[in-house]
Amino acid sequence: LTREGDGTVRIRINGVEKGSVATTLLPPSFFDFLRLGNGSTDCLMYEIVIFNNILNSSEITAVEADIINRTGV
Repeated sequence: LTREGDGTVRIRINGVEKGSVATTLLPPSFFDFLRLGNGSTDCLMYEIVIFNNILNSSEITAVEADIINRTGV
């Protein structure tokens, strides 16, 4: 999952974006949520990684590869 500055949550599974959800959460409440998904994008979360800076696409790919390699998910 990634949360963008406008509150949009993007859901990626194995490096492929599966959907996004628009939220009304803006700073400083980015992670104050009760549910992720909109019915078609609901998902189980096995690991949450929080960074204090914005990752570029190659950094996101590297993080996803690390999680997949460690967990086999």
